[in-house]
Amino acid sequence: LRPQAVAAVSAQAQHTAPGFQARTVEELALYLHEVGDLTTAEAAARATGEAAAWLAQLAAQGRIEEINLATAHGPVRRWVPQELLADYQAAPPGDAGAAPAAGFVGAAAILRRFLRHSGPVSRDDILARYAFPAAWLESELARLIAARDIVQGYFSAAGSEPATDWQVVDRHNLAAMHRRTLTLLRHEVQ
Repeated sequence: LRPQAVAAVSAQAQHTAPGFQARTVEELALYLHEVGDLTTAEAAARATGEAAAWLAQLAAQGRIEEINLATAHGPVRRWVPQELLADYQAAPPGDAGAAPAAGFVGAAAILRRFLRHSGPVSRDDILARYAFPAAWLESELARLIAARDIVQGYFSAAGSEPATDWQVVDRHNLAAMHRRTLTLLRHEVQ
């Protein structure tokens, strides 16, 4: 894979690439529903307009809510659509020994949504964003790999160091990276 292809597909999947950003409050609401949770700064990176005003408008309409989410660096305030709030409230904290099964169903939905809208990420990247129990994360990633929903390997983006830890990427995003790499190679041949 060409690093440029990895970077381009990652930016498109995350809605941060030019032409893939929200142009209206309704598009931002859609992106929040797809991605699941965003900080105000992350929402601003995904919008061409006044993201803070759009978030305030959506919150006033009761469509999103700002909640504290546990991360490896402490709680972080993120915006979450009302439809997905139950997943985030049920997700087990990172130090949970025996959390209820419903919590892990919510955590699995959060993880899957995150991977679907990310480029290649390592286990540490996931644990930095979400304070999932490490053992649960390992088993869930293994399950997703076995189901061929995600692919494990070494990937890197343009301008970054080669990956030294295993990373995972959504299989659809990987296919797009392969297509983009072939396009880049064809242009080089021409």
